[in-house]
Amino acid sequence: MKNNVAIIGTAGVPANYGGFETLTEYVTKHLGESLDLTVFCSSKNYNSKIWCY
Repeated sequence: MKNNVAIIGTAGVPANYGGFETLTEYVTKHLGESLDLTVFCSSKNYNSKIWCY
């Protein structure tokens, strides 16, 4: 069973802004296979409510 992790408050992935977005990108790329991830991004940056990385 995978651990569930939710990341909220990020401007988006891939990282374009700063440290928190870089952390989010790293977690999704390198730990995404071993964790069940949900990432909530700012709706200002995306047209779709569902976006997969």
